[in-house]
Formats: sequence, C-alpha cells, structure tokens
Amino acid sequence: MAAGESDGWRVPIKGGEKLRFEVFADRLGSPLDSMLEIRKSDTAVLASNDDAVRSDSRLDYTVPAGLSHVVATVSDRHGRGGRRFVYRLVVTRTTDPTPPDFDLVVAANSYNVLPGGWHVFRVDVTRRGYTGAIRLEAVGASGRFRLVPTSIPEGAPGALVMVDEASQIGTDRLARLIALANEMDVGKLVLAGDIKQLPAIEAGKHVFTEWPLGRTTAEAEELAALAKAKGLQTAVGLQSRVSPAVLYVKELIDDGYVGEVLSCHVTTMRDGALERHSSRNWNLDISQGANTLTIANGHVIDALRFVLGDFKRVACMVTTQVQKMYETDTQKYIDVTSPDNVRVSGQLVRGAAATVSVGAVPWAGSGFRMEIYGREGTLVTTGSVSSQRGEMLRVQGAKGSNELQDLTLPERYFYVPDDFPRGDPFNVGQLYTLFAEAIRTGETRLPTFDTAVELHRFIDTIKKASDTGREQVVT
Repeated sequence: MAAGESDGWRVPIKGGEKLRFEVFADRLGSPLDSMLEIRKSDTAVLASNDDAVRSDSRLDYTVPAGLSHVVATVSDRHGRGGRRFVYRLVVTRTTDPTPPDFDLVVAANSYNVLPGGWHVFRVDVTRRGYTGAIRLEAVGASGRFRLVPTSIPEGAPGALVMVDEASQIGTDRLARLIALANEMDVGKLVLAGDIKQLPAIEAGKHVFTEWPLGRTTAEAEELAALAKAKGLQTAVGLQSRVSPAVLYVKELIDDGYVGEVLSCHVTTMRDGALERHSSRNWNLDISQGANTLTIANGHVIDALRFVLGDFKRVACMVTTQVQKMYETDTQKYIDVTSPDNVRVSGQLVRGAAATVSVGAVPWAGSGFRMEIYGREGTLVTTGSVSSQRGEMLRVQGAKGSNELQDLTLPERYFYVPDDFPRGDPFNVGQLYTLFAEAIRTGETRLPTFDTAVELHRFIDTIKKASDTGREQVVT
C-alpha cells in the first residue's frame, strides 16, 4: 500500500446477509494501523472501524436489502505506506449461527527452550463469539515447563507469554514484566541491556531496554546504530523523562515560571549497603557498568539535563567510600571498585550554574531533591528515593515570593489508566504506554537508544573530569 492511498475491494453480497470483514496486519507483524470502511459503490460510508484486535480492524455488518455489492476500503490511519505495509482482508458469512469459538495464533510452529532457559512470544486470539478467559497449557512439552501467564483474560485479543524450564531460577522479575506488558497491551517485547542482545535487534524486533543501555559507551553505540539501521522503535528506561512531575517542571521552566535560570542544585542520597550476600556482588566490579555513577547518578543527571538542557563545561569527583564489602554468607571482605559517591559541578549551555551530588548511603538517605532558582521564582521537586523511582514527586514553587506553594500536576502528563499502581511501577507503565504508541504510529515521545548514547558519553566526560582532576568542555 502506497503512502496516503487506500485499497478498495468489491465484495458481491445479498440483502440480509451477515458478513464479517476483518483485517490482519498488526497480528502479522505489519506496521499498518488499519482503518476499515464499508462503502456503497465506493461513495457513501455504510460502516467503519479503526481498532478491534490490537490495531487491526474488524466489522460485523448486516447487508440491507437492495444491495448487490459493497466496497471494502482499507487504509493506514496515519497515511503511511510502503512495501512493509501489508495486510490480509478476510470476509466471512456469519448468517448461520455457530457456537462460540476461538483460534490461538503464534508466530512459529515450535520454540526450543534449553534447560534453565526461557523464551517470550506473543499469542494472538481470533474470537468468534467467545469472550471468556482462555487457559494456557504447555501440552506435550518435554521437560518441566512453566507458562506465565497461565491464561488470557476475558475479551483480551492476546497476550505475551513466557515459557521457562522449571529448573530456571530468577525469572520472577521477568514474569512481573510480562504481566505489566500485557496490562499495557504491548505487542512485542525484547529484553536488551548488553551486547548479547544484538541478535534480537538483528531480527527486526522493536526494543525496550533498561538503563544503562550497555556496559560501555561503545556497546551502547553499537546497539543504537544497528537499531537505527533496522528502522526500529527503541526505548530506554530513563523513567524521569516520563514522570508527570518532571514533565511539568520542564513545562514551567520553558514557559518562564522562574524567569532566567541562575542556578540549580540536585541531590540524591539513597540506599547503600555495608554488607550483602555474595550472589548480589556483581555490581561491585566497575567493569560491569552498573553502579552509582551510571545508574543512580545517570538517572538524576538525566532528569536535570532533560529539564534545563546540557552542560557546557563540567568538573567532577567520583569516589568509592566503601572500599570493602562484607559477604554475609562467606564471612569474608571483598574489594569494591565501583564508585558510590559522585559530585558534579559545572555550567549549563543556558548559562546557569549547576551542582549535583549523588551517593549510596547505609542509613536514612534523604532521597531526591532538585532546586531551580531564577530571577523571578524558584521550583523545588522532592521524592523519597530518586527522580525516577518511589512515590509521585512533589513539586513546589515560589514566584516573586519566599513562600513555597504546592503545585498540582496536570492530568495531561498521566498516560497510564487511572487505576494503574503508584510507586515504582508507575513510570515504567508510562514508558510502556508511550512505547506502544510509538509502535502503532511510528512517532515517539520516548527516551530512545540515541538518548542513552548521549547520556553514556556525558558520563564518560564527568568520569574523565574526575580521573584527570581537570574541568572538561562538554561536546
């Protein structure tokens, strides 16, 4: 289908017939977001449908007397087109009553899961009058396999399903992720986070990954370049950028609430440890790329840059305060090379002075606080954990006054359903909602792999400033 065009299909009919017109596109992996219309001689629209099963259209239509044919037109709701925008239009007669039934459709005939392994795939449902829940079982599979979830809910058009071998441990978090993806009606899910996930991107899957994107900037750049070459939608878990509070603060800054920004100060002091089990010591090695510098500091400094823009020049001190970690099971002390405290100071491109202090502390961490001071006012944003985690952030403002007042967050920045859980899942749900939108429309409001690469590079710059003891120009 060419961009901006529609296909018309002439269908012979008889008055009184009951017909079902159904488009299969999204369920076949096509980017087409179908719009289906039933027309009289290609003119007057008799019936239409946008989304029925995911973004696929479906119409049940009773033919009025006097018609010998109708024209079924199929188009992309956003006017897009190209060789990838393929679809199948199925027309069936439903005059004779049939018992309620359904079909389950998966992309492959079989999946191989090694001992201790797992696989995620989508199961789509074509319902024919049946609206109830559908139980899922791994019938006839060898080994001790588990399916998550074990059923498709009432009326649902399908679900993401994980199958794992029962000897596998540590997939409970993945199971929760699958449940969240199904709640947000995400059609495709690929887990990335290091260079081992390149085959998934090479297979042409849209990708949502946690931050950091890679262990190193080079890994992140490779993943981003491949995803761009494949034309994929990407998202990275920099949840601060979809926090209603952070989005609102950015709007207020852009609208001149504080006037010219003079200075800003951000602190985050959150949970650290003096001892832990040996199974949780993987992030104490700096070469793994997951530590206070990249994760806690990365999220917080990303929130600052999202709201106020990039740094122009920067100085930094990165240190490891807890240099020995006690293992509770081995009763030994091991060396720690990952940093646990980061202090950044510099000047933003907009001219404002900026300071950031992030630390992992054993007891009673004060959480997140971002203070922005301008010629005409002040904005203060606070939370108990960090900019991307915990309960909904509190935003306070003072304009031409020394008294801070609570500011109400606009409803337009809440993308998830009203009953969606608050706390840590909330901003992840915000990301999934926008990711599903990006897959459907081809347009994104998300932090992408390119966003992640920029942040990786900036963290390299502040690390260099610390290692050399010299201020760095940010390029």
